[in-house]
Amino acid sequence: MVAADASLGYYANGILTERLFTDVVAPRASRGYAQIWVVGISMGGLGTFLYSRQRPSGEVYGVLALSPYLGEQQVSDAVRSEGGLSTWQAPPPVATMNASNYTSELWRWLQAVNAGREPGPQLYIGYGLQDRLARVDVLLGDDLPTAHVFTVDGEHNWDTWKVLFARFLSTDALAGCK
Repeated sequence: MVAADASLGYYANGILTERLFTDVVAPRASRGYAQIWVVGISMGGLGTFLYSRQRPSGEVYGVLALSPYLGEQQVSDAVRSEGGLSTWQAPPPVATMNASNYTSELWRWLQAVNAGREPGPQLYIGYGLQDRLARVDVLLGDDLPTAHVFTVDGEHNWDTWKVLFARFLSTDALAGCK
């Protein structure tokens, strides 16, 4: 396990994907790891999805996003008002994400991967039921397989995330990892 210190500056300067690949993923891939998983909490959860969307299919085997921030509220409100992620009318894909389109592209990509229309990693999510982001995280969780969603009583804090991570580790999701 390697921890990345992906600060807000990585996001703001558009270098998150480059730095995670160079500093974290590439060294592990070169050592012959069978599966590479990325795990992120809150803004880091957003980063795991952005990274996985921008990198070649198959590079990341799985994503665990704990209490992920999933972008601007107007997009999640649209997803909710249209009955959820599976029924939401997503916009066409964009080649380049930027500050004005990253949220809609993120949700479009999550929808496409989960529906099998685009390749992508296994997606897992965990969040506390009293977390300030739970109202949005539930939209993604409702569309994922039940075994890929972890919830506990808890807020947006380390106590909650530790329990969620332990629950994830107690599954067979990492079977086959070396």
